[in-house]
Amino acid sequence: MKNKILLIALMLFSAFVTRAAEPVRFTASAPSTVIVDKPFQLVYTINATGKDLKVPEFANFEVLAGPFESRSSSYQIINGKTSSSLSISYTFTLQGLKTGTYSVPPASIIVDGQKHSSNGLSIKVLPDDGRSEER
Repeated sequence: MKNKILLIALMLFSAFVTRAAEPVRFTASAPSTVIVDKPFQLVYTINATGKDLKVPEFANFEVLAGPFESRSSSYQIINGKTSSSLSISYTFTLQGLKTGTYSVPPASIIVDGQKHSSNGLSIKVLPDDGRSEER
């Protein structure tokens, strides 16, 4: 019985050690169009544990809340093959202050001593036409 437990523990440990390192993906996402003075979310997502998140100044946007961090992870063994994944999201709630099209520069984060940058975004802020409550 002890040998079985030891064997299972060794298999799980070796699965973590031999897992191929997935390339770091750091992305930004937000709606491409928003309504002035209406809240929306800007989310930075990374597939690795990072530190020292640096976000740009959100010119022409007001930060209402954030960043809020959420984590998701999974681990699978299928037919002796192991796989695992990790996703960490940093969510900001923003609102556009005036109409126009604005760019949000990339954010950066450090993973294993290397700096990674997200994509930049372009967000168009539209006037409130009074029908936004119907959407």
